[in-house]
Amino acid sequence: QINEQYIRIIQNQIEEYIEEAEQLVTYCNSDTDITLSLSYDEMDSPAKRRRCLNALDNLYGYTQSRLFFSNLQQCIVFNMDNISLVSSSSSYYCSHDALDAIRKYPGTFAAQDTTSPVYRYVPSVSDPSLMVFACLYPLSFSEDAYMYLELNPALLSEQLLPYQNLQPIFITDSANNFVFSSFHISDEEGFTDSVFNKKTFHYRNQKYSCETVSVPE
Repeated sequence: QINEQYIRIIQNQIEEYIEEAEQLVTYCNSDTDITLSLSYDEMDSPAKRRRCLNALDNLYGYTQSRLFFSNLQQCIVFNMDNISLVSSSSSYYCSHDALDAIRKYPGTFAAQDTTSPVYRYVPSVSDPSLMVFACLYPLSFSEDAYMYLELNPALLSEQLLPYQNLQPIFITDSANNFVFSSFHISDEEGFTDSVFNKKTFHYRNQKYSCETVSVPE
């Protein structure tokens, strides 16, 4: 019972972040400056450039009000032509090469399905030496408009801090591509080779029972 309560608390917090991201999508879909800016294929007039600057200001305002803003590395709203609106932390610079890489994501990052949100633990497009949680959301006002988020993994690992020395809790994906734990695990221990499923996980050739929930559920 206690284990499940701890897990549910963490699940609720992470789902709140997901809801915040979905609200950001809603803002982008309903913002006239953003939707008109992403209808352009280039900024070839002063009026279009002013529109895009207004859209960029709006996007920054929306991202700044998110609960996850302190862990937001960059938010990019883009179309498949040449228009990109970038709101990023001061330490991140989104180059033209990075924008080109992001435009390839709907075909590769999202595999066959570009109509639903996709979440991945991948290298940052701005700095491939850094791993980030990347989120790709299709925008409803256009078939080739998307919102791309890069979040610091601390957004998840910080959720486990209250449970240090209290309860072993893990956050991972279904493929075990990453593991965050409420206690220290070194790579030498081989934990990253463990196998998670709905009721058990294997660690050091031992089998353990566990309570699991999915996020989003």
